[in-house]
Amino acid sequence: MFGSPTFAMTDNRYKCLTNLANFSSLDDRTDNQRDLCFDLMADRFETNDISEEQTDLIHQTRQRLSEWVDSYRASHAGADYGNTEEHFEPVAPFEEVIGSWPNHSGG
Repeated sequence: MFGSPTFAMTDNRYKCLTNLANFSSLDDRTDNQRDLCFDLMADRFETNDISEEQTDLIHQTRQRLSEWVDSYRASHAGADYGNTEEHFEPVAPFEEVIGSWPNHSGG
């Protein structure tokens, strides 16, 4: 879990994992910032990362997850509550979840 990308999305065959991190080039990534993709039918133990071969799928997954994050960011700000007379104020600031897991040394 720690050291893995923050988000995962699966369909009937593939599982894609990403941090939604932006890079000026792929060479700027650290290992825990890499997008991953696994063919769950051919590789049930998720040992063979096929993200380099599935760039379109990774791009689509990142797009869908980015839209999802935008949706819950707007919801947190009160967008789901319509036009009310009262001003909506979140209890706590929105915590961005884009990025990598913190280093974890165990417990």
